[in-house]
Amino acid sequence: MKTLSLAILLGGILLSGCATQSISPSQAVPVDQDRAAWVDATGDTYQIRVTRDTGQMGSLCLARISIDGKQAADLKMGESATFKVSPGTHLVKGSPALDSYLCKKFYSAPNMQAQVSTEGVAGDARAYRYSFTASGTPELIATQ
Repeated sequence: MKTLSLAILLGGILLSGCATQSISPSQAVPVDQDRAAWVDATGDTYQIRVTRDTGQMGSLCLARISIDGKQAADLKMGESATFKVSPGTHLVKGSPALDSYLCKKFYSAPNMQAQVSTEGVAGDARAYRYSFTASGTPELIATQ
């Protein structure tokens, strides 16, 4: 019974409140290398940077970022990761990592994924923020 009460309380915290708060990529902490899986492309590349917002919404789960279907990094709140990709179009996705019971319980619905198609040429840089809306769904928003 205590476990159920705790799960309900934590679920309320996860799903209540406001949207997350943006953080400047320059203020964000670089992702820990043990949670970065992306192997940078070589030769002519452009950069994709994803910065995760701060705030309570979704705070108990890592944000799983993937590029073209390949896991790139798992971000904590206030972290940022930069990926070097080959020129052309790439699909960037972000969703809560479903590694724990609570994350699976509250974030396994199909709408709990954000994605954006990005295109660039060698030397370009694209930046996105991973955040949660006030209604509790993740989004990837282009930033400067």
